[in-house]
Amino acid sequence: MTMAAVYGPCERYLLREYWRAILRRVTRRAKEPYLLIGDYNAGASRVDAPDYRFMAGEEFGGLAQAGAGDVWRRLNPDRTEYTWYSKRPGGTVGRGFRIDHAFASDPLMGRVTGCRYSHDERAAGTSDHSMLLVDVGTAR
Repeated sequence: MTMAAVYGPCERYLLREYWRAILRRVTRRAKEPYLLIGDYNAGASRVDAPDYRFMAGEEFGGLAQAGAGDVWRRLNPDRTEYTWYSKRPGGTVGRGFRIDHAFASDPLMGRVTGCRYSHDERAAGTSDHSMLLVDVGTAR
């Protein structure tokens, strides 16, 4: 299997070029075991954050058409969890977002045995994001 790390840009002027490159890569790797995991700084609009439209929501949605599935969502279709929270003035916790994702090609998705978030690291202040853990079995 091949695994690639993601750190999606927040700057609007970088989004189109970045997402075109991601979608090209996913399309090329769709028929092999491939995992794209990390901080996307994006999500499904109005799904991964209540009443919020992500700047790259449309491009993020294109991952499925390119040949990769949202591992956590596939295993947790009815759950809501947030991996990062904005900060309000004074440092209080703001809106929650699920912006940390793992996308797998179909050949790898069949080997996924689990996917979960660990919120302990965020709660302890070790990171401002929750950790995403994906369990993958061996190839048959």
